[in-house]
Amino acid sequence: KHTFPLLDIDVLEFFGAANVEQEGYMFVPDGSGALIDLNNGRTYSAAYNELVYGRDNTLDVRNEVIRHPETVRLPVFGLKQGDNAFFAIIEEGAALARIRADISEKTDNYNKIFAQFTPIPRGVINLDHAGQVPSYQSQIYQGDFVIRYGFLAGDQANYVGMANMYQEYLVNRYDLVLREPADNIPFYLELVAAIDKRKPILGISRTVTFPLTTISQSRELVQDLVNAGIDNIKVKYSGWLDGGIKHDYPTEAKIERVIGTQNELMSFNDFLNERGFELYPSVGFLNVYRNTVFNDFNPRQDGSRLLNRLVARSYQYSTSMFTRDNRLYHYVLSPSRVGPLVDSFLANYDKYKINNISLFDMAREANSDFRYELDRLVNRVESVNIIQEQLQKMQDQGLKIMVDHGNSYALPFADTVLNVPMRSSNQNLFNREVPFFQMALRGYIDYAGIPINLSGGWHVNMLKTLETGSYPYFIGSYAKSSEVKATDFDQLYALYYGDWLPFASELYATLNNALGRVQGQRIVDHQELASRVMQTTYENGVTIIVNYNNVTMEVNGHVVGGEDFIIVEGER
Repeated sequence: KHTFPLLDIDVLEFFGAANVEQEGYMFVPDGSGALIDLNNGRTYSAAYNELVYGRDNTLDVRNEVIRHPETVRLPVFGLKQGDNAFFAIIEEGAALARIRADISEKTDNYNKIFAQFTPIPRGVINLDHAGQVPSYQSQIYQGDFVIRYGFLAGDQANYVGMANMYQEYLVNRYDLVLREPADNIPFYLELVAAIDKRKPILGISRTVTFPLTTISQSRELVQDLVNAGIDNIKVKYSGWLDGGIKHDYPTEAKIERVIGTQNELMSFNDFLNERGFELYPSVGFLNVYRNTVFNDFNPRQDGSRLLNRLVARSYQYSTSMFTRDNRLYHYVLSPSRVGPLVDSFLANYDKYKINNISLFDMAREANSDFRYELDRLVNRVESVNIIQEQLQKMQDQGLKIMVDHGNSYALPFADTVLNVPMRSSNQNLFNREVPFFQMALRGYIDYAGIPINLSGGWHVNMLKTLETGSYPYFIGSYAKSSEVKATDFDQLYALYYGDWLPFASELYATLNNALGRVQGQRIVDHQELASRVMQTTYENGVTIIVNYNNVTMEVNGHVVGGEDFIIVEGER
């Protein structure tokens, strides 16, 4: 008996749809968040159609191009028309969902936004000289798809009201508590310990693990920051494991010998704790970055499979051409192997007596394992559940968890989120971007955007940090930045801490004066007062107005200098 597979489910495509006479906007969770004005006339633009949590690295697309720089981190969407709005939260099946939105006068006369689910992922198998044949996951998804809808009216019917609704949902579901303010705001410092580098050994070029910041140098570097007036430092230590940043398969917490010893790392942790600082050694569990003969990883047995049943590899992309670099890849670990790997690592990690850990891939991606055998098949929803189980395991062991990027399933377990999206993808259909992601977390989970010293426009990044209530984050090394030139890590082009320390010291003083007033405070309002003049209001009445223009602006009786900000004290 032959049946047609159920490929996609569009859920309530026209629910709350707005006609050509309505005013308002659609909210999409692209990056930090973006708004699409109803009937904006951009009929030449492609519809919005993006995967929740980004691409699955086991869905291989040959010659794939990265279309947009940001990812959907939160499984939410909404629509405002007039004085009413609805807001939707995908509660179950989000990992198999897309958020879709489009304006009127393209295919019909309605502005609409909805979720589309793919219960049976599909792809193609390329046959040499014989075209392609379709390929499907060996079993349709057996779970539920659940969307929770909420409704807003009056002055709450906007993206701020939607963010408040989502924050309330997270608080009630996961028992989140407000952060207690410290004497000074956090300063996030990522230290790069070691990288791969080509070096001449006895006249022959070989790849070696090269130290950028040894443990003893880390202590000196942190002390220099303290002497420069920077306080409440939280250190993310990347590349400390055997092999450096692209570390070995972490069945044990084996330190990279070129940076120091176990006792030195423990002593560094004590050095930080004595000053009220924290150390977060960084590790990745979802991918295998270095495969050696004796590391207990077998790609055929332990790697995820693509839909064509080949072993899955995840590739790096060219920053100039946005195309895949076939020389640089790592294996995608099967989700079924993640639990035993985490157990093995944690049992060995305990020897360091460090109460924190940084996970750089668990909140960044979720991958399937498309094995044909049903007992070994792991769909993407099951993969997310496995990740949450590991996060819960770490939390139960008393570890404070730092994550990167912040997919929603990791937020209930995270103490800190780094590299949160600060902007949208700026697609043609968008009219403006909003800090929805930050508004949803503010007060309960601390966060920071990308490293400021890698952001290009440092001053504009400072203004964005103030607008979004983010904390400062720098990435650095003791070695000169030139050491990463002509390596696979040349995107870390501004590492040397001596180059950015004077600016970081001045920036920290500025941000500490402004954001120190609103530690543990929720964002209760966000507005664009004039073109490129943004106002963020906190629960205690403090308002920060940021002017991105290069000329002085006067708004609401306040004068804000070009590319500057002001703080307005008051009571709500």
